[in-house]
Amino acid sequence: MPTDADARQILIDARKTFLNDLFSDCELKLKTTTMLGVLGWMTKDIASIKSNMSSMGGRPSSTTSSPTAR
Repeated sequence: MPTDADARQILIDARKTFLNDLFSDCELKLKTTTMLGVLGWMTKDIASIKSNMSSMGGRPSSTTSSPTAR
C-alpha cells in the first residue's frame, strides 16, 4: 500500500501528464483578460489543493506554496 507521500506524488505526476497531453499540440494565444482569468483559476486551484492536503494531514510542497513558485 502506498504511503501518503507516494499517493501525493502519484497525483502530482498524473496532473502534469494530463496538462502536458492537453496542451502538447496547442498554440495558445491569450489576451490580457483571459490570462487574468487563468491566473485566478490557478490560484483557486492551488488554494484548494493546499486545503485538501492540510485536511489530510499533509504539508504542501514548495511547488504549491505560491502561484509563482518554480
